[in-house]
Amino acid sequence: MNGFIGTQGLNQWSYQYYNGSSWANMGTYNAYTSGAGVSGIWSPWGAHGNTALVWANMMLPDACNSCWTARGWTAPQAGNISIRGWVAKSQVGGSGVLVKITQNGTAIWGGSGTTLAGTNTTGLSTNVDVTVAQGDTISFEVNYGGSGNNTDDQISWSPNIIYTSSTGLLANANFQIPAQPTDGYQYGPMTYGWTFNSGAGVQANGSAFGAPSAPDGGTQTAFLQSTGSVIQSIAFNAGTFNISFYAAQRTCGGAQAIAVYVDSTLVGSFNSIPSSFTLLTTSNFAVVTTGTHTITIEGLNAGDNTAFTDDVQINQ
Repeated sequence: MNGFIGTQGLNQWSYQYYNGSSWANMGTYNAYTSGAGVSGIWSPWGAHGNTALVWANMMLPDACNSCWTARGWTAPQAGNISIRGWVAKSQVGGSGVLVKITQNGTAIWGGSGTTLAGTNTTGLSTNVDVTVAQGDTISFEVNYGGSGNNTDDQISWSPNIIYTSSTGLLANANFQIPAQPTDGYQYGPMTYGWTFNSGAGVQANGSAFGAPSAPDGGTQTAFLQSTGSVIQSIAFNAGTFNISFYAAQRTCGGAQAIAVYVDSTLVGSFNSIPSSFTLLTTSNFAVVTTGTHTITIEGLNAGDNTAFTDDVQINQ
């Protein structure tokens, strides 16, 4: 619920509609002001009616046997996740709805659709633990049940997802999310594992930025233009660490320099970056007690100055 927003894909969430033959992102977000403050509704159409809607904590299916309304979550990294939630009718009435959770289109809870009766405002537990790969999509889907109309089929469902373990300490360490078309790029602000500010983003091999191909065999790298930065908070065990990453200078525009911080402590400053990707490593730094710390990688030179980064690793 806290990640709900009026931009598709931001905070890892998307809002989707299945029309009986294919899935597509909903195209319209209508913001409005209510007694509780500013909220909004996603809809497939230009003006929301009483059909196929997604709110921060509620959903309404379309009155269509083969149609599904969904909110989807895209995994920023591989690992094991715990999904916790409760789905219930938010109003009494109707003939009931079908609900399920899928992973890349395959049901992981609810089979082909578990019935939530029209009077069931108590609801059902929707808890499940699964393993995900980076880029997997977990979808929370609702169908109106196939009889009557959908007037009273609004449900309350605001699932939570946490990682219980992961295969990599940093989420989206090689900047493959959000996926870009061939030669495409995207500026922040956005959050995909990393929080990208307005001067940072991701670009695909062959984009107008003219970056060398990603050094790790992937198809994308991050860019730091002007004072753009990427930021991520992660849990450290006590110990001594350094941070390594690949960096390359853009061959047009001015020279960029890069600084790396752990919380507010400068651990690396790189003022001479080659035009081909080169592995850079910060100074060692100590973490005295286990806890969460924030990694920041930022450009230092304001203006048309850009460097590219990829494959960020924390080494103990």
